Amino acid sequence: GMSLARVQERGEVLCGTKEDFPCFSEMIWTDEYGQRWIGFDVDICRAVAAAVFGDADAIEFIEVDGKTRFTYLIDGTIDVLVLLVLLSLES
Repeated sequence: GMSLARVQERGEVLCGTKEDFPCFSEMIWTDEYGQRWIGFDVDICRAVAAAVFGDADAIEFIEVDGKTRFTYLIDGTIDVLVLLVLLSLES
């Protein structure tokens, strides 16, 4: 739909995630790549970019938090939200 066309026109996926969530999404420094995002959530974002563009690096990571994550997704600041979301079921 329109969202996919917007992403394709831009040439990269805007992925919302958290910067300091070890093992899931975090920014690190390596001598080989410099500043780099790593983690499970980051890998999911890269898989989306690879599926859309054939390039796992066609992505921009945008830090979100509990207050901004859904707002950013709804208003188009991010295309994809990959961050722990808990569901609480009441009896």
